[in-house]
Amino acid sequence: EKMQVIINTWYGGSSQCDFQGKTIASSRRVNNYIAVWIKKTGDDPEEGENKMSKKVVLDPGHGVETAGKRSPDGTYLEHEFNLDMAKRLKPILERHGVEVILTREDEHDVTLAKRVAISNAAQPDLFVSLHSNASGNGKDWTSPDGFGIYTSAVGDTAGRNIAAKAIIARAKEAGITLWGSGLFHNISLYVLKNTVAPAVLIEHGFHTNKAETELLKTDAYRAKLAQVDAKGILDYHVGNCIH
Repeated sequence: EKMQVIINTWYGGSSQCDFQGKTIASSRRVNNYIAVWIKKTGDDPEEGENKMSKKVVLDPGHGVETAGKRSPDGTYLEHEFNLDMAKRLKPILERHGVEVILTREDEHDVTLAKRVAISNAAQPDLFVSLHSNASGNGKDWTSPDGFGIYTSAVGDTAGRNIAAKAIIARAKEAGITLWGSGLFHNISLYVLKNTVAPAVLIEHGFHTNKAETELLKTDAYRAKLAQVDAKGILDYHVGNCIH
């Protein structure tokens, strides 16, 4: 919606105005006028569509030094998956105007305390920790599978749970198998309870499930998961969608 303001002026005189359809008129002659159109913010879709001014910290979970974070047959390494997911997510979010900060950019571990410190110093709108899940002793294939998200506690109006549900909704839409309801709460997880920003920890699937591990290793499935995460993050912030 645009508001038109017309200011009528003459040399040496005062002004007459037409504001919001109400006209002030007189018998005096007007030599010229100035017409001004005021555009409300976001009126131009080319300037505002699918853009946002937000900040997200992506935490690519465990590094190479964290022992045991791998499939039973050793063909899948969680540290590689986590960092790859962060590098896939970052450019998608940046294209939509989101500033993205990574807690690590190479294969090496970053301590839990440092990850939290990076996030708290950056003061993001959302902290997202990227992982894959495991069950059993880690040496044998097990049956649990599916995509799930942890937050620190319940609360329908809490930002962390709103963000988690937005991402889970996108996973359902994409046909991704969910682990149970998809949403879990764990108050003891360090990065969730110590970050000031709303925080979620995404478990993209079980690398102890043989069939799911084969999916997690593929470029196509990783690209699909990155789209799910990005869409959910954008939905949480401003309702923007990636088409």
